[in-house]
Amino acid sequence: MGSYTSSLEDGSSNNSMLADTKSKYGARLDLLGILGVVQYIGTHHRNVESLFTHVESSVDYASQIDPYALHDMRTAISNGDPRELNKLLPECSPYLVAAALKMHFKEMEEPIVPFRYYEDFLAAGKRLANATDDQKVAEYRRLLDQLPTVPHGTLEKLIRLLDILESGESPYILACAFASSVLRPKQTPESTIRMVEDPKVILRVL
Repeated sequence: MGSYTSSLEDGSSNNSMLADTKSKYGARLDLLGILGVVQYIGTHHRNVESLFTHVESSVDYASQIDPYALHDMRTAISNGDPRELNKLLPECSPYLVAAALKMHFKEMEEPIVPFRYYEDFLAAGKRLANATDDQKVAEYRRLLDQLPTVPHGTLEKLIRLLDILESGESPYILACAFASSVLRPKQTPESTIRMVEDPKVILRVL
């Protein structure tokens, strides 16, 4: 099985892509790790059944079954270390790789979309509940274009990966799996109604 970094040391296209990513996104080394894992999954695991929603890809399950491998993979993603990822990825099950990626997203200080944009997306989701698809696309594109380079690039990579999965998972199920990693408020709403209704709107947005 090939690895996502198979051509890194030869100075070919992957090396160029990672260099471009580092140049574009600066010192966020974890973005190199995210890019590597996303590329690897897209190449080798796109047909794995329920990759991101299977019980074996849950962080709790992976933590119980193989906590050391999960920790090592999570650390390699955070450090953006291609050699370490090159060694670990072929050795880990597809579900453990998926669990490590989800764990990384959930443990970031902010969700992929920064906290300050949450209310904008929430308001758009409420406003566009009965809008046409074209209207939704136009408004969400406008909001996405306002995101800083790092979250915009991270979200783009994640969505492109989810879009090519051939594992039978519906967009709604995938949205449930990644909702809190992509969009969540900095503070839990005080209103019980908002605590119940806001997550439903965010799922529609995703």
